[in-house]
Amino acid sequence: MVGMNSNFYSFYQGKPWKHHTNAVRNQYYGAASAPSKVQFVFNDAPIETKMFKTIELEGTKSWKAEMTSDLHSGLIEAEYFVPKEGVFYANTRRTVETGLGVDFSQISTQGLGDCSSTDFVGTTLTIFFIFPATVGLNPIVDIGDIAYFDDGTGTLAEIGPIQSISEPDVFGSGFIVIKNPAATPIATNFIFAAKNSVAESYGLRGHYNDVTLTNTDTTVVDLFAASSEIFKSYP
Repeated sequence: MVGMNSNFYSFYQGKPWKHHTNAVRNQYYGAASAPSKVQFVFNDAPIETKMFKTIELEGTKSWKAEMTSDLHSGLIEAEYFVPKEGVFYANTRRTVETGLGVDFSQISTQGLGDCSSTDFVGTTLTIFFIFPATVGLNPIVDIGDIAYFDDGTGTLAEIGPIQSISEPDVFGSGFIVIKNPAATPIATNFIFAAKNSVAESYGLRGHYNDVTLTNTDTTVVDLFAASSEIFKSYP
């Protein structure tokens, strides 16, 4: 690379190339556009477990932010950022987690109880639980949450999204209904449910936050600074 007569030149595959000859950004040496990436780490008080709640970007456009800590991973799409007082601001979100890739250690995973019996009619599975009428099913579990079961040996299986929930009463036990289940539990299997990992995000927990920003625009984009709202995480 060399600067000459107020121009910048570089060499690629033995050929000289002059830079800044047009207004197109993120494109080099005649190839297709490639993203710009900036990587940095938030690691203040590295021996403390922290919650990284937000990402704020000072610049002219928002960037996609991929985040990794020693405990979890997160993602903020560029369109999630909202301009506020000259800064692009977004809450940290978990990555999309599906199937057995869900992080079941999060509080967005909640137990329902042991299966007492099942009823399978057509494509509809009903899972029954034994609870006193005065107790009821876990109120945190909602319709749309994904149900799973543990067979007692540590083997987990996804059942499917919960279609309806019926609380126990004096006339019968509580139950949930799932259509087109991917798997069917048996009596004594433990049933639990996980909420949408992105919708239920509340920050990224860890000792540090390794952030990679990505921009794919072909026009001029300025990025001046990045910051995060961080507080100590208490178990």
